[in-house]
Formats: sequence, C-alpha cells, structure tokens
Amino acid sequence: AELGLARTFPIKQPVAELTVEENVMVGTLARCNRIATARERARQYIGFVGLEAKRTTLGKQLSTGQRKRLELARALATEPKLLLMDEVTGGVDQSAIPGLIELVVRLKREGMTIVIIEHNMRVISQLADRLMFLDNGRTIVTGVPAEVVGHRLEPGVVDALALAFEGGEVHVEHGPRRLFGPHDRIPRAGPGEEEARRVGPSAHAVVAG
Repeated sequence: AELGLARTFPIKQPVAELTVEENVMVGTLARCNRIATARERARQYIGFVGLEAKRTTLGKQLSTGQRKRLELARALATEPKLLLMDEVTGGVDQSAIPGLIELVVRLKREGMTIVIIEHNMRVISQLADRLMFLDNGRTIVTGVPAEVVGHRLEPGVVDALALAFEGGEVHVEHGPRRLFGPHDRIPRAGPGEEEARRVGPSAHAVVAG
C-alpha cells in the first residue's frame, strides 16, 4: 500500500465478524490515523461500490457479488496508483457480473490504471485496452482485443483461450487456427461495454491459460 499498489483476490475473504464499514476502514487506516477521518473516507468508497445499504452488515452475511464489491472498496481505500485485479467476476452469480463490469469502467473513466488477470474472455474483452494471453507461463500474443481474438495458433499450442470463452470449441489439429472462428464475435454482454471502449487506455489484462 505504501508503494501505491493494491489488489483484489479471486477468493473473497472479508473479515467475517467486522461490518462492511469496518472492513473498508482497514484500508483507509493505511492512509490516515484518525478514526473519524478513516470512517468518513470508508463511507465514500462504500458508496462508490454501491453497498450503502449494507454498511452495518457483517462481512460473513454478504452475498458473493457483494463480497466482490467489498473487496474492491477495501482495495480502493488504500488510494492506489495501480490496481491489480485477480478474476474480476470469478465466483459470483451471473446477475452480478454487469454491475461489476460497470464499476471497473467507472474506475477507468476516473483515470485509474488497472492490471487484470481474467479467464473469462467475454468479460475481459469489455474492459481491457490491451491483452496479453499466456499459456502455461508462455506469452502467446499481446495486443488490443481484436488482435488477440484474431491471432492464429501454431499446431500443438493448447487453446486455453477458447476454454476461457465459456466452452467455445477451437481445436488445433492440422494447422494454424484462429482463436475464434471467422463468424464469432466478442459478445456485448454488459451495459458498460460501449463506455469501456470510449474511455482512455488505462486497463490492461493478462489472460492466463
């Protein structure tokens, strides 16, 4: 936190016996030593992620989507210059995904630099300005989402990105193949996609296979 770095985790672990407000204060106290000030700042971040109504709720009583929002609020409370996000929508209900995507879009709009690790291509294609696709620790392709989607795989390379595309089937058998077929499109699954494409280039992603 002192270096200006913060991260979220794929396994959401709020302090179970603390309220939402107290959980976020853990982050704000990294930047100030006055309880009243830390509480006031915590409420601002709670409002940003849309958890005002849960401010006095214990961490253990939150839904999976709410815990993701809490995790983000706690990271933001340390006032990072660079935010590392591991699996933005991992382990949450499908209904919670559009709201989480919109939160990241808002952070981009406000100038936050973000590095995201994500296995879901449907999600990351809406958020990232630049992608790096890794397979077993090896960089396969780096570029804007359209370049990564159109990249041709050499025979023998495991097509982990197809698996990331929620069960998409692309197999490398007899020659180079695109990561997606010629008629596949990056789906517009969330309300924040168009805004994500208009804002400045401040989100980068690592798609890990």
